Amino acid sequence: MNRRILAGIAMLVAVSLFVAPLVSPIPNPETDVVVSIGPPEPDPVPAEYGSVAKTTYRYQNLPAAAQEFFDDQVSTDSRELIVPTEVPAPWAPPSKATAASIANNSGQVLKKGQYYPMYIGTYTPQPPLLAAIPRFGALVGAIGSGTISGYFILTAED
Repeated sequence: MNRRILAGIAMLVAVSLFVAPLVSPIPNPETDVVVSIGPPEPDPVPAEYGSVAKTTYRYQNLPAAAQEFFDDQVSTDSRELIVPTEVPAPWAPPSKATAASIANNSGQVLKKGQYYPMYIGTYTPQPPLLAAIPRFGALVGAIGSGTISGYFILTAED
């Protein structure tokens, strides 16, 4: 087979391997809501703790959905857990909760004379490594095929 034809085939393979990862990007995992509730304290959270100390929610004034949500989080053994994105008011707006609206609604809950520092934020996990390996392999293949194509072009006799 002619070296120029081999060079053309190697170049087509190189271009297709290079374009493949661009066409199929790594899927982004969904953002989760993280709720972290500290142990109950007899005194309010000091102001140096930032956004948690700014707002105090009285348990009896919370809507029923928020009271149930809070009780579910306090009753678990883990103090930091990932929950579904349905966070009730007052920590999330009634419409769709966004990362900024959830993070800005942290505070402390006053229940039976105890203050529970509560932080609600978002967590976006990193894409899995197994999703990146095929794209890296395609890039390495494109470099190798392009190198072979260049070799065939440079060594071809006219």
